[in-house]
Amino acid sequence: MLGWSIDNGNLVLVTRRLGPPRPSVADDGGMMPCVVRREDIVGLDDVIARAERLFLDATSPAFVPLLEEADPGLVGAVFQGPAGCGKSKVAMLLVCQVRARGGCALYRTASHYLSKWVGEGSAIMRADFAFLDASYEKTGVRPLLVVDELEAIALDRQHGWTLNGGHLDVLDTLLSLLTRSSARMIGISNIADRFLDTALVREGRIPIVPFPPRLEPEQVAALVANRLARVPLTRSGGAS
Repeated sequence: MLGWSIDNGNLVLVTRRLGPPRPSVADDGGMMPCVVRREDIVGLDDVIARAERLFLDATSPAFVPLLEEADPGLVGAVFQGPAGCGKSKVAMLLVCQVRARGGCALYRTASHYLSKWVGEGSAIMRADFAFLDASYEKTGVRPLLVVDELEAIALDRQHGWTLNGGHLDVLDTLLSLLTRSSARMIGISNIADRFLDTALVREGRIPIVPFPPRLEPEQVAALVANRLARVPLTRSGGAS
């Protein structure tokens, strides 16, 4: 039992799950294999360059304050755009890059942090950040947390209809950990520009990075050429 209260004369007990506990941290390799390459992505060079700056580390300790002052959004970013514009693919590229450097990266959906049990979601989030911070101490490689469908735990608290979703304790935990953790965070959302909490997406935490809704004609041609370059051809010139 976690606690109790009196509600209209009724005794309300706040309990936790009695069954097998959920693992505090899943294996950081327990997702799809990292097979995304930089050359697989066309038309998002500016977005990728901005995201890669999140992982810059100063060579001199005296340079750290200057680096943070020059780019206050180094904590992370929210990838925002319509479905199919490449948000998840770029996030997976960053995951691959972090793991290739020997670091740890976790790829979650927001539902991973939602639970009907009081405090469980925020406890899972604290465990994830603790795991990533420990990996940074061990490897010196900046870790990464990716949260897909971020709106499920980060709706704007100024809208009353968002206050009954059970996500507020998770959002409060996220806000408190972001600027104190060594990890970087990438959020993914289709509606970040309309419904995410303003305290989360402001500069200095994880500002919104918009993705273009469509590729330009020359980018489409480059993408098609990239894909065709991998298709083995028969002697007659057709695909094998």
